[in-house]
Amino acid sequence: WGQLHNATEQDLSNKKFVIFEKIHGTNTGCHIYFDEDGEVYILLSKRTSYLYGEENKQFYNIARTYSKYIPTLIECAKSACYEEGLDFRGKTVRFYGELYGGSYNKGKQEGTMKIQNGMDYAPGNHVAFFDCSIENTIVLSPEKLSHLLERYQLPMVPFIAVGDFDELNGIFNPNTFNSQVHKLHQKEIEEHGISILPSHKCEGGMLRPYEMGTNTEYCFKWKADEYLERGKKPQAKNNFKEDFNFLVR
Repeated sequence: WGQLHNATEQDLSNKKFVIFEKIHGTNTGCHIYFDEDGEVYILLSKRTSYLYGEENKQFYNIARTYSKYIPTLIECAKSACYEEGLDFRGKTVRFYGELYGGSYNKGKQEGTMKIQNGMDYAPGNHVAFFDCSIENTIVLSPEKLSHLLERYQLPMVPFIAVGDFDELNGIFNPNTFNSQVHKLHQKEIEEHGISILPSHKCEGGMLRPYEMGTNTEYCFKWKADEYLERGKKPQAKNNFKEDFNFLVR
């Protein structure tokens, strides 16, 4: 995704966009490969690389956080293929989400890891999804993705607004917007006896076209001034299928 300050007027004009809150955590992915016989292979990733072996335990509790969602993500991946008129066998479906939490108002859940300083989201570690692609050629639209995740009761980043850029620019300011993420975990916060804070810092928003195609050309990170990001897409080692952790049959 590009940075909004690098976008041109042509990039933003005559388009309908959706804004979702950009959670300040760490970018992760769940890559689901179905072989021709329908066997399932799962590989998790961080922003810069896939995770192998013990890395899945060491990287911010990613395996523990994702584990309860894996069976549902597999069924969700099959549905994503079916809804695009595809047989899931022989396909790879990728879900991208932000791993976050581990601290709220100086309180935390036992066994969790704080993922980012200065952010109050939840005492426990959580993931919220924001993107899904099939074979790296089909990118689900925000509407399709939200319907799919809702049907399978999978967590999604908070929705903010929909409209053209001028409308959204009048609604959303990442420097003053109050994060909505903690509202997803209010019960958890209360169960830990932690007081709700009066305000919550927001990293920014994710601006994306209402209708998606085969790429993310007009997807932008609309970030608060204090946040920067750098990195590259994960690359698999050697053969894609052989490198998958065979986690689920």
